[in-house]
Amino acid sequence: MRKRRDYSLAMFTGLSLLILVMIVGTISFIFGFGFGEKARRGVTALETSEEGRNRDGSGRGAVSLIDEEKLLEETAAELEIPDQYLLSQNPRLRGISAVPTPAPTPTPRATPTPEASESTSEPSVAEPTPAPIATPTPPPVAQEPAPVPVGNVVMNVLSVQRQGGAVVLNVTMQNNSNRTVRFLYSFMDVRDNTGRALSASTSGLPGELPPGSPVYSGVVRIPEIFVQGASSVSLSLPDYPSQSMWLQVGGVPLP
Repeated sequence: MRKRRDYSLAMFTGLSLLILVMIVGTISFIFGFGFGEKARRGVTALETSEEGRNRDGSGRGAVSLIDEEKLLEETAAELEIPDQYLLSQNPRLRGISAVPTPAPTPTPRATPTPEASESTSEPSVAEPTPAPIATPTPPPVAQEPAPVPVGNVVMNVLSVQRQGGAVVLNVTMQNNSNRTVRFLYSFMDVRDNTGRALSASTSGLPGELPPGSPVYSGVVRIPEIFVQGASSVSLSLPDYPSQSMWLQVGGVPLP
């Protein structure tokens, strides 16, 4: 009994749901059909007759279409040139011909005025002559003193001897000129009789000889290793810094 009751209850519930679905579907169909019909009536293009009505003659929702060819024929006159359109619309102006547009008048060019002759022209004012630009005078260049004659400055070799593994030359120097003479003994050139340059050192000789100086003595020392095979030596010394005078002593025999 209990199973039958449950079965009956389930059947009743299912039928109720089915009936409810059918009712809702029917109502939805009716409303949807109604809205669709209204929308169809608003968007469907209706065929028009010469009077611009529907086939059923109701004329509701009819849309009148414009005949383009007829519209162009009616407005053709308005599209003509304005003056032609005005002539056709005004009978009083039909006998008047179109007035041609006048050609533009050329602008007259200005004729150049001849210049006045020299006889009638006013005297011209002379332009001021520019003042000469002063050229700066370069400062005078200091002239170097004239070279001292070699004869006024004397260098002599008094003696030559071998001492302590070197050849020693005793040298004297004297300045008989009226100017001071300077020497830099690193510029002294010492050579043997074959023309070879020899290394030498000096001592006792002054770097500056005053005018009318006394006789100064000193030595020139040459290592013996540099004079092997040589028979004589020569000395050459320029003044400093002009090097315009050279003191020379040549052919000094070696012991």
